[in-house]
Amino acid sequence: MNLDKKIAVTDYATLFALAVTLVAALFAFYLKDQQAKLLKAQRQKDVLAIAEANEKSKVAEKDAEIAKKDAAFAFENAAKSNEKAANAELRSKELEKQLLKLRLAVSDRFLPDFVKEELAKKLKNYASRQIEIRCNISNNNEPINFSNALGKFFTDLGWHTKISDGRNVSIPAPTGIKILVSGRVNLEIAKIIKSELDIINYQCDVVDLSNGNDTMVLLINAK
Repeated sequence: MNLDKKIAVTDYATLFALAVTLVAALFAFYLKDQQAKLLKAQRQKDVLAIAEANEKSKVAEKDAEIAKKDAAFAFENAAKSNEKAANAELRSKELEKQLLKLRLAVSDRFLPDFVKEELAKKLKNYASRQIEIRCNISNNNEPINFSNALGKFFTDLGWHTKISDGRNVSIPAPTGIKILVSGRVNLEIAKIIKSELDIINYQCDVVDLSNGNDTMVLLINAK
């Protein structure tokens, strides 16, 4: 092959190589452009998704804030309702006590349930005691009936109870209750009994004999 043909072949090869390189470059630019468009579109989607998420988050925060306010309002109303109910219950109990005191003032003596409950609760801290209930007066049946009611209460507590019916007619009749005790523990118990009887306006006195007798004595006189 002569020199001119070699040069011509070389030129053709060079032109072909340049053409292939140009096509490859154009294809590369095309791919890059397509990728850029896809990335841009994806970024736009991501930005939109983030914006929507932020909006939803703000809405959720507002809803949560509203829910908190509603809950606080509901709790406040519930607290007010509970307070009103408690006050109404207290007023009802106070009215019940007042009516009971009126009843106690005009009727025979008895131990109301709330007095029994309080006495039982306070006296359960002490061991069972020896107690004697003496009915001193027989001007009417009220003192002995009350003595029997007291005896049943103390017996139900598990105490050793004795009722003495030494009823005497006396004019004017002595009134009230006297608790005769000896010893520190018996004195404590007598004061507890007196405090509960004072609540319902029953006349009651505690006498500390200091004679060493373990038996507590309740003297029941007229009302």
